[in-house]
Amino acid sequence: AAGAAAGAAAGAAADPRDDLSLLDDLSPPPGPVPSWPDGSAALLMTGVPALVAGWILVRALDDPAARVTVIEEAADDAAALRALTARLGAWGLWTPDRARRLTVIAGRLDRPALGLAPGRWAALSREIDVVLHTGARIHFAEDYARLRTANVQGIREVLAFAAGGRAKPVHYLGSFGIVDHTAADARPFDEAGDPGGPDGLGTGYLASRWAA
Repeated sequence: AAGAAAGAAAGAAADPRDDLSLLDDLSPPPGPVPSWPDGSAALLMTGVPALVAGWILVRALDDPAARVTVIEEAADDAAALRALTARLGAWGLWTPDRARRLTVIAGRLDRPALGLAPGRWAALSREIDVVLHTGARIHFAEDYARLRTANVQGIREVLAFAAGGRAKPVHYLGSFGIVDHTAADARPFDEAGDPGGPDGLGTGYLASRWAA
């Protein structure tokens, strides 16, 4: 409900700078955030929209200590599994033995609570050890206003999930495309660097990734 209210309040935002306060009312739970667990780990991946996320998924599935739940946009869980395995197969990444540690559930980054029913959200909050935020809506023709719900508001829902129940670390798969390579003072950029502002990014997709 809180995510829906925040999404409605910021629904008219068309400039990524206007969304930088979306997380101001979220607070992490007290105490340290656990590091990557020793031994077995239950991972949640928020989507596998492109090949890089596919490689991350299969590397996790090939680890006998990992159990992976993936959120896939679909009408139901069965359709979600079919869609994800078909995409992995098209990339040459799917083998039936990888299904043993894989659970695929229907959900959406552009919906409150990631499109999950309250009971499922609560159960996953108790079960998951680590969140890999690899999901995104990738579309190079849509503007920021159309992409912000999934790509910007979506990360708010992910962080709210990570803070619920017991604290869970979040690993975020972003894009080097958020760096303005046209800037006169363009320079090497690493994970800890400041990408600067969104001017010059050129697409609504990259602007949404900058805000996230």
